[in-house]
Amino acid sequence: RRGSPGGPPAGGGGEALRGTTRRKTSLLAELPSTGTSPGGLSLANARSGKGTRLLRIDMGVEGQLNPLKFVEAGWFQSVAAACISVNLIVAVLELDHPELKGAFFWLDQALLLFYVFELVCRALYFRRMMFCGPCAVAAWNLLDVIVITAGVLDQWASLFLAHPLPREAQKASQVCQFIRVIRVLRIIRIVFEAELGWAETVQFQTFMAGVITVNALILGCETDYEWGGWVYIEHAMLVLYVFELLVSFKRDRTYFLSCSNPDVCWNLLDFVIVMSSIVDSWVIALANLFLKAMADGDTHDSEHIHLGQFVILLRMARLMRILRLVKLVKSVKPLYLLVTGVLNAVQGVFWVLMLTVFVLYAVGILATRLVGHKMMFPPGVRVGSLVVRPWVTVCDSMFTLF
Repeated sequence: RRGSPGGPPAGGGGEALRGTTRRKTSLLAELPSTGTSPGGLSLANARSGKGTRLLRIDMGVEGQLNPLKFVEAGWFQSVAAACISVNLIVAVLELDHPELKGAFFWLDQALLLFYVFELVCRALYFRRMMFCGPCAVAAWNLLDVIVITAGVLDQWASLFLAHPLPREAQKASQVCQFIRVIRVLRIIRIVFEAELGWAETVQFQTFMAGVITVNALILGCETDYEWGGWVYIEHAMLVLYVFELLVSFKRDRTYFLSCSNPDVCWNLLDFVIVMSSIVDSWVIALANLFLKAMADGDTHDSEHIHLGQFVILLRMARLMRILRLVKLVKSVKPLYLLVTGVLNAVQGVFWVLMLTVFVLYAVGILATRLVGHKMMFPPGVRVGSLVVRPWVTVCDSMFTLF
């Protein structure tokens, strides 16, 4: 009632209050029924009043959307993934060739500025939920803080120190530079949060089948011809394989390697192939670069880090790349059906072999006793050794019958 003590104030105040309420209600109605907020709170919690902090983030004082919401948008995540990829390449090149730091100086500064800008925007967007929200969100944000702090110490704080730096400070700078590489793990989060429905289409599966075919041809050429560019093609192929594996994990989650999954054998084989390639091409290479950077001095001997007997295991792991040819069988449906049919027929073939061995064994015993032991010959008849020799024992008789 207008003007009553318990009702809204007369005039424009009541209309403004009702307008704000309608805006909040419409924003809640626009949220998906099963969706979650950047902080991980469900719509049910938001409607029941448990998502108050979420509403403070997603809605302004007048009911408008938070202007910093772009930090969770797909286009911004794509830009962040591109910057992380460029930063990874630059960091690896600088670890392998320290003389390139001067050439990449301004690029390093631009990437670090982007990281700092992103971190500040995320801190203003998530607020208390930056580290007090769900464990997954807090863990990724903590990783960003550690990596960006290491970059600030390496690239900005070192500018105010006396040069040349002491050996201990140089090692600390190299450790900070290596920590920058760890931020590549954030791409995993971007893949899991992005909308990748196109990666499950027939066109993408056909593209991956083409990639596997090309990779099979490259493995043969790499075996016969030496060329320095094979390693870069190998890295590009591995990136595609890792992306495909992440998409499969995002789609199936734990069901991907579950025993109840009918494709668990193929999935496990894909997982082993990709992980062995990651260890071979990336993990061991980064470990070598780190050991080389931490070695005392810049002598020629420090460029060759010997891993002892682990090198033998590394060479064996490289042979696992040949198993990628099996992925070609899975990607081509006629080959997949043929292999599946052969595997299903193995059980029948096994029992056929068992029947054959049983018949040979029974007849072998009979032949050994009749011929080998001369039971079929009349007493006093002289039998040559060439006749008896193939039937002396049961095994000899089975081999002769076979």
